[in-house]
Amino acid sequence: MVDEDEELRLALELSKKTFEDEEQMRRLHEVNLISFENPEAVKQQEKLTKIQQLLNSPVAYGWNPAFMPHSQSAGSLPSSPFPPNPQFPGPSGVQQAAGAPPLHPRKNPAQSRNTTMPIQIPQRIISPPNSYSLNTMLPTSGFSTPTSARPIQTFVLSPSPRGTLPALPWKVQFSPMPAHKSIDTFRNRDGPSNESSPSAIDESNPYVTPKRHELYLPYSMIKSPRRCKDADLIDLSSDSRDAEVATVEQIWREFDPLYVPPRKASMPPASLERVTQLSENVANTHVPSPAAIKEVTKRVEPTTPKSRPASTIVSPPTFGRTSAQDWYSIDSIQIFEKTPDVIEQFERLTKRLSRSAKCSQFFSSPIVNYMTTTGATSVKISVVKDHTWPEGGERIPFARTIETSTKIEALITEVLVSFLDESQLTRGVPVKEYGLKEYGLDEFLPEDSLLGQNMFVGKCLLMDKDVKLEIGRKVISDLNQTRDALEYKDVQQNRPRFPSPTILDAEDIRNALALLKVDMVKFEKEIKDNNPLSVAAASKKVKQHVKRMCELLCQIEPVPVHRQLQKYLLSTEETVNQSRDDFIAAIHGLISAYCKSTKSRYNVLPLKEVGKPVKKVIEVDEKVKIIVNSVHNLRPEWLGVYQHFYVTTSLFHGTENLDGHDKVIPKEVQKDAFFPYVEMSIYAHFSTELRHCPREAKLMFLLWGVRGDVAENGGLQGGYPKAEEQPLAVASLPMFDHNNKMRQGQLMVPLSKPRGLSSLESNQTRIEPWGGQPLLCSEKDAVLVITLPVYDYDVVFPDVIVEHPCVKMNFHNLQEETQELLQVLMEATEPEKLQLDDRETLWQRRQYLVNHPEALPLVLASVPTWGFGFLETVYSLLETWASLTPVQAIQLLLPQYPDLRVRSKAVEWIQRAPSDFLFNFLPQLVELLRFELYEDSALADFLLQLSYKDRRFAFELYWQLQQRVDHCLANDFSADVACYVRRCQLLQEELLTNKEAKLLCHNICLQHKLVNSLDELQRELKGIDDFNARMHKLRQMVGRMDGELLSQKVRLPILPSFQSTGIDVQKCSIFQSNAMPLKIVFRGLKSNFNIIHKDGDDMRQDSLVLQMVRLMNDIWLREKLDLRMITFRCTSVGYKKGMAELVPDCQTLCDIQKAEGGVTGALKDDVLCKWLQKHNSNFYSYNLALNNFRRSCAGWCVATYVLGIGDRHNDNILLTTMGHVFHIDFGKYMGDWQMAGGFKRDRVPFVFTKEMYIVITGNDPNSQNYQTFIDHCCNAFNHLRKNYSVITNLIKIMVCSDIPGISPDSLSFVEKNLMLTLPDSDATEQFTQMINESLESAFTRWNFLIHSISQTFKGWKTKVGTEQDGFTLSFIPQKYTKEMDGRIRQVSLLKVDRYDMPTKVYLYQLVVHREGVPEPTYVYRSFAEFHELFSKLKLKYQEATPHLDRGTVMRSNVKEVAVRRMNDIKIFVTGLLQRPEIKDDPLVYSFFHNILRDNNLGNRGELNPPPAAMGDVQVLLELSYDSPGKNLNVFVKHLRNLPILATGQSPDAYVKTYLRTTRLNDPHTANSKRKTPIVKNALNPTFNSKLAYNLPTVTDVEDFLETHILEVSVWNAGGLKDNVKMYQVSIPLMQLAMQPSQRRGNRQLNNWFSMKRLPQTHAY
Repeated sequence: MVDEDEELRLALELSKKTFEDEEQMRRLHEVNLISFENPEAVKQQEKLTKIQQLLNSPVAYGWNPAFMPHSQSAGSLPSSPFPPNPQFPGPSGVQQAAGAPPLHPRKNPAQSRNTTMPIQIPQRIISPPNSYSLNTMLPTSGFSTPTSARPIQTFVLSPSPRGTLPALPWKVQFSPMPAHKSIDTFRNRDGPSNESSPSAIDESNPYVTPKRHELYLPYSMIKSPRRCKDADLIDLSSDSRDAEVATVEQIWREFDPLYVPPRKASMPPASLERVTQLSENVANTHVPSPAAIKEVTKRVEPTTPKSRPASTIVSPPTFGRTSAQDWYSIDSIQIFEKTPDVIEQFERLTKRLSRSAKCSQFFSSPIVNYMTTTGATSVKISVVKDHTWPEGGERIPFARTIETSTKIEALITEVLVSFLDESQLTRGVPVKEYGLKEYGLDEFLPEDSLLGQNMFVGKCLLMDKDVKLEIGRKVISDLNQTRDALEYKDVQQNRPRFPSPTILDAEDIRNALALLKVDMVKFEKEIKDNNPLSVAAASKKVKQHVKRMCELLCQIEPVPVHRQLQKYLLSTEETVNQSRDDFIAAIHGLISAYCKSTKSRYNVLPLKEVGKPVKKVIEVDEKVKIIVNSVHNLRPEWLGVYQHFYVTTSLFHGTENLDGHDKVIPKEVQKDAFFPYVEMSIYAHFSTELRHCPREAKLMFLLWGVRGDVAENGGLQGGYPKAEEQPLAVASLPMFDHNNKMRQGQLMVPLSKPRGLSSLESNQTRIEPWGGQPLLCSEKDAVLVITLPVYDYDVVFPDVIVEHPCVKMNFHNLQEETQELLQVLMEATEPEKLQLDDRETLWQRRQYLVNHPEALPLVLASVPTWGFGFLETVYSLLETWASLTPVQAIQLLLPQYPDLRVRSKAVEWIQRAPSDFLFNFLPQLVELLRFELYEDSALADFLLQLSYKDRRFAFELYWQLQQRVDHCLANDFSADVACYVRRCQLLQEELLTNKEAKLLCHNICLQHKLVNSLDELQRELKGIDDFNARMHKLRQMVGRMDGELLSQKVRLPILPSFQSTGIDVQKCSIFQSNAMPLKIVFRGLKSNFNIIHKDGDDMRQDSLVLQMVRLMNDIWLREKLDLRMITFRCTSVGYKKGMAELVPDCQTLCDIQKAEGGVTGALKDDVLCKWLQKHNSNFYSYNLALNNFRRSCAGWCVATYVLGIGDRHNDNILLTTMGHVFHIDFGKYMGDWQMAGGFKRDRVPFVFTKEMYIVITGNDPNSQNYQTFIDHCCNAFNHLRKNYSVITNLIKIMVCSDIPGISPDSLSFVEKNLMLTLPDSDATEQFTQMINESLESAFTRWNFLIHSISQTFKGWKTKVGTEQDGFTLSFIPQKYTKEMDGRIRQVSLLKVDRYDMPTKVYLYQLVVHREGVPEPTYVYRSFAEFHELFSKLKLKYQEATPHLDRGTVMRSNVKEVAVRRMNDIKIFVTGLLQRPEIKDDPLVYSFFHNILRDNNLGNRGELNPPPAAMGDVQVLLELSYDSPGKNLNVFVKHLRNLPILATGQSPDAYVKTYLRTTRLNDPHTANSKRKTPIVKNALNPTFNSKLAYNLPTVTDVEDFLETHILEVSVWNAGGLKDNVKMYQVSIPLMQLAMQPSQRRGNRQLNNWFSMKRLPQTHAY
């Protein structure tokens, strides 16, 4: 018998010889043997005129004729009737100017390869070539950088029935695979479809690609990334060739080292059946397997087999084996234990962490790098001993007034000297053993911080409270709990379960292989016995075992397994050994690919050991290439809609698309295997060379579904006119692993559903090419099987060593124009918005920008290439660059900066930030983990280090990770989500399982139990309709939780430093809402903490908005602008559930309006003033409340406008008794407006109503407080504009989170609202107009009224179930007793007078004498207030209450009625004091308590104090001269101290300006009148209006300013032709000339100018 291998070699040699003969004949006679006339050629010829238009206007169509094949001229037609592929000259598609040096070097176009255009060949006229070999042309062009413009190689392939072999020279009978319908069509994805071109708008043009589904890539430098670039695409399933071809050997050698090359020898005679089997064997082995890849070296260079121990695999001999022991068996597949790559990465991270120092078990109070005590240089503090001090000792507090610059360590020393005995101080003051902490919390003030830098101190001053601290030993207070400590497994049991990934146990694989082995032995025995019936039965069992194995392996049967199984089952006694070899190799490849694509803790040994050398990527002369084999596990909903599928492949670095293919090949679903699949068999050959490939490069795969008819015109590059395509799934794969080794061999890549953008057009889909390697996590995942080239060496990306530091250049040595351009780019340009020319300029001038930290993100975005050869230049620049601020450094963690060293450097800069900044930005730092390539990132390292140093970070980090896990699990779970969830859970596991995390793990488990109990409580209450039954259930279940907390103290997730010892059951209640949120009052050792627990609302929205408001307030405080902003804690603890802190001593505007004005209180102007007066009974507290209101109202007006916070009704705005305004409920923001009946409910820029205006002005319309309020608003707005990157970077990071309302449009919305293109003066003018617009709008107050009425009809109380105390007075909300104010001895009624408050009311003046108080007090009460006292006493004391008649039901608010009631009031007051059981009641003492109204009326005789003495009339102007634009700008801000007109009315003022000079015929003074808009009825009007003078003829600026005067006058608009000039001032512009020149030569003067009163001058 002739050797089998020799027969195969001879068959291959004969086939190759036949092909070479055909090729020689074709070249000799210039006849293409496989090219046929296209039946559509006639129609195509008629459209050549349109192609001629393309050639004549190449730039408009996006392609460059210079890149046509060298055999053609730019103006000639190509040999094919189709237009060439478009070219993209640069990264952003912008054509460079002629003669300009290119940003990215590229090859000479003349050296580019020829382009052959595809022709559709009807299948019915194809003559199969006389060879089974696949013949295609491999690209031969050299390397050019990814962003350069190159022609795209097109391969002309002829379709043939799939699964059949080309005819051999002799007639044979095949047993082929089932044939499948093939649609081997190519199309240009980004052809000449420029919308500006005529072809693009001509619907009859079949060459134009129709509008398709767009892809959106966040953070990209281009809005819609091209998914097609310069790669070649070959359909390996079709048998076709071109003029210049590459054999199948050239392609498959790269992917399948087991491929056997033909040997040169004559073919001996052989049986026909044997040749058939051999040919089929080679043909069916067309998809390589990893098992085959491992054997390449041994096949090419045979070596003598070595003896191996029994426990190891048996290496197969070389091709041509004869003995049975040389063949593979199932036992050759051996499994060994292996740590998964993701676990290996994380273990490397944990080992790298420095744990030499013990992890801290304490909480640190947050600090900032500025003084929180704005304007205060000293504060009053009170320090008490905590529970760590011995009992029975002296407990006198330490009270002092301390400088805010005092160091905490010094303060601890002073306190300890006061508290400790002399005997305890003999060895010095034990400062290290003690610490100062916030009262009631376990947060210690850092010893190295200043008192004023602690946020707790600033919060105390914000609430006008003394700073109360505790001092105690630094011991773990709850250490006793660790005796029965809960462990990590308890935590896992009490939190939502993560779906178990699809990971088979190694034993399952062994069992499946063992069963398969038994049946294979039986099958081969039946073959030898030549028993057809038994062979059929045995083959069926083999099939069943293989199917079962594939089911276990995620229901994936790769094409090699399917085909080798068929070949094995059809083998004969002569071919069974070879067939078994191939079949076992395919099974081995399947298991190996599965292990590499899952979190399996095992893998298979290679079938043959191969020692590979290591080669650096810079030394590899190869290009990026890949085979897309097949798609499996297609979703049922896809199969029911789409008839064809195709896969696009791209090469990404961060968000930059480096390379990709420009053709697609749709394929149908095949059902000939165990499970439906789509055989792609696509060979993608990229133009990017490996040596220039970045280390962080990723392959992006996008699966598309095609619905409709794709056969008609399918071969046209214009596309499929009758087809509709849709992106279905996406995946990305890092090219290098965490060891910097390039991936090789076959892999399974799970596909995830891409995210649609609801806020954008419906035909856009977001792709996210970042994150780590996706692993199989569910049997439902669609899976893409790919094969990467296998080399006979390992390709590694070496470490980059910086040998030469970057040379710094002086920025001022540049030309002024270049300096100005760079300054503009640094100030106002985002990296993703850089144009090509800007990037070139930045990169060329990079050494001049080293000392400008803000320029680094722009320079890094301009790096031409991130290949190995360029990294030393980049890294030397990075090490030399000036340090970035934490806000600037966070930008470098966005996905457009994927380089590992860049990200590590950014983390290094971020960790220098103060703790408060890091804590506030912790949600973003956790979100940035999504973009990391590997698990052992510098960012993960930094987060764990933060948690080790401060337990406050540990708890917060855990819950930030948990909320992402919960929301990912609750939504559609996919592979990309699983990658991020896996990363979060690895960090959680490290937090809770390290050697010093026992106590942390215990506390976290208790927190989960608490959350679960609250969830259960809320679910129970939602199922109860009756209010009383609901309240009973609430008390019952909360009481049980209270008992549990007494035995197991819990640290709250929202505030872990607060240790709860129980719950105040009676104060717990249910808030008004359909979701029925709970109010829970937790008791602590020394204080209580109130929370609201919600289930059903996504609390991440509220948490994000509050975080942005805190960052805004931080910006304002840094700029010395204290707006008295109140924010509260809010955290998500699960899917659509969370906790929020309840701010004490506050009420909603709705409640205030109802309490002070009834249902229509929303339309009354004085409700807020009256409420604040009621809660602030002295001048100091009331004025402080007004100041708090002015400032906080300004801050929230700016914040709600910038963030577009909607749904602002009066139940979402609250007011504290100290005057602080704040907002809640942020479900609508950033353009997601609340709609009612199809109309936008929020119709003003922000909520600012008349009642707010009354409070701001202090009920004095002539005060200057309104000007102060406007200044606060405009200054706050401009500070945000100046520091806009803080807000925009935060939003950028959260764009890819699944938080509702956050999308790319959110960023655009905020940037638009910030008016970044306007100067400060214009922005101030715009914002002032918005203030007036909001104030003048009546819609807001009517919206308040409608909401109040609707809440009344719903029957909700303000706080359902709260403890309603009917024995407090509405106008005095607090209780007062005789112990507090002194025993009342006598009360006398003096008189009754009318007052305007501002409405008319009659008040009775009473004098109150108290025991021990020498001076009496005077109180003023209305009859309604007397009757309220009577009514509440009547409820309490029944008939014992003295009677007070209500009186007339007619007009009562008149003088006669008020006087007549005086006698009734005297009798009532006398009766109160004569009844002992009533006169000492708190109601009586509260009624006669002195309040603010009493102080005002008693001291001044009227409610509102008279206006202060008027000063000089002054105008606030900002003068500026813009040298480049030659503009003189006069910005008129305020006028103050205008007098009241003779008519008794306030003037309607406006300002008019003129330019004056002593020179004759001065052109600048002509037509120089400018005037502001009119501000009506104001003594202190605000204009904020810019008056501009354009002076194009000015040549000497200094001379102009020295010789001109600005005349400013104030006029009263008295009506038509009756304007009166009242005041005037002349300002020499020399004052402006004396100001220092700014960067652009501009000058600015900002000052108050006093004005002179003029005789009344009328203007007609």
